Amino acid sequence: MILYLTIIRVKQIIREKEFYFYVIGFPLFFLILFGFLSTSWVQKTTTIPIGYISEDLGISDNIINETIMFDEVFYDFLNKHYLENKIKTFEIHNYTEVDSLENDINNRKIDGGIVVPFDFSEQMLNISKFYSSLILVNFLGRQFNTYESESANISAAINSLSSYLQETANLSLLFYGNIAIDTAMTSYSVLWQVINDYIQNTTLSYTEKIWKVIKNEFSLSFNFSSSINDSSQNSITYSIIVVDSGTGDLVTNFRKEYLSNIVPGQIIQSILMSSISIIWLTEIEERKEILKRLKLTNLTAGGYIGSIILAWGVIALLQGLFLITVSAVLGFFSFSVGPLAWLMTILTLVFLGFITATVSLLVTSFIKPRTATPILVLSSSILAMFVGEYFFQVKPAFTFLKKNFTWLDIFPVRPAFLVMKNALLLGKNGDITILLFDFILVVLWAILIFIISSFVFRKLKLKYIEKE
Repeated sequence: MILYLTIIRVKQIIREKEFYFYVIGFPLFFLILFGFLSTSWVQKTTTIPIGYISEDLGISDNIINETIMFDEVFYDFLNKHYLENKIKTFEIHNYTEVDSLENDINNRKIDGGIVVPFDFSEQMLNISKFYSSLILVNFLGRQFNTYESESANISAAINSLSSYLQETANLSLLFYGNIAIDTAMTSYSVLWQVINDYIQNTTLSYTEKIWKVIKNEFSLSFNFSSSINDSSQNSITYSIIVVDSGTGDLVTNFRKEYLSNIVPGQIIQSILMSSISIIWLTEIEERKEILKRLKLTNLTAGGYIGSIILAWGVIALLQGLFLITVSAVLGFFSFSVGPLAWLMTILTLVFLGFITATVSLLVTSFIKPRTATPILVLSSSILAMFVGEYFFQVKPAFTFLKKNFTWLDIFPVRPAFLVMKNALLLGKNGDITILLFDFILVVLWAILIFIISSFVFRKLKLKYIEKE
């Protein structure tokens, strides 16, 4: 009987045009809109708080006879770097341990962290020698015709510099960032610009120092004019290795992180808006006095409620799979998700349907259907945007069992959002355990709300109707 009613309810809903317009069409429109806008999404330019750890050992330079700590120069450069709109780029917080750095990233105290490796000065010195020698060799080569009387000294200077053209370097920085923080990817992008500017400025500064040594050693009468146009990178490489503090995965694509909010956010909005159909259904059945005649059938109040919940579990699954398919077709994400992650996502959609149905029954127990409809439509749209963190990032309020919780976690749909988001980001070989805690919360919320809603609906709605 319950299964028969469930099938009838599913057929009833999918035949209604309002279902496709409000429940599918509305969220689908904004999914497509937000998805395509993500390619040109511009973050508000603000100073970015980042952590800084240096493990650099420094190095002695036998050319200028100095011990150089290039990490200190890099720190000053970061601290004094400004964006084009004269806003300071970074607000630097010093750390001594990576664990503390990662904890503060996850707790949203900072947006990212830079770790300077132990050989930073060694690699920077090799880079500086290479570029400086290349610049000076090319510069000196152009002076033969102008200073013919010094051609022997110029040749000797070029020969002394040529050995440094064989220098090789591989400079790497570690950047720690959490994929749940959109400004982490902004920090990563800006850091590339900063490291390029730093290498260029450091090279020119080092070139000036070498020139003073060369000029005195080979008795050259002319001055050097700075230029970096002669530089080349054939034997020089530098990179910024991104370490995600949230999952341990590498993250280099901000759009992927952005869409991992939008896709599950719009799925949640679609499923929540299906509460309109539940209210519409119960209103029709109340008007036709179907609820009054429950005692004349073998169907219990629990069976009646169960048929609604099961029906919306199926409908929620269909809604979610439809929007996921559309997102994949539009290129918002790929289907490269592991089987267990897919299983948890599918079950989450079903339980989300259960939650939507039970909450709707709970609301209609206290409020008339015509009053409840606009309230649920408006609240579901707003709640989806807040839970999905479309326009802002929410800092954790507290930590429990090594998991950060925010004030948004008071809403049952929040863990469902996190399961779907993290599943989209995992890939085929991701660690499925990061989904487990939120998935368990979804199940517990569904059970708790079902018990409360069933009790209230049976005691208030059904009893009231039976007495009429």
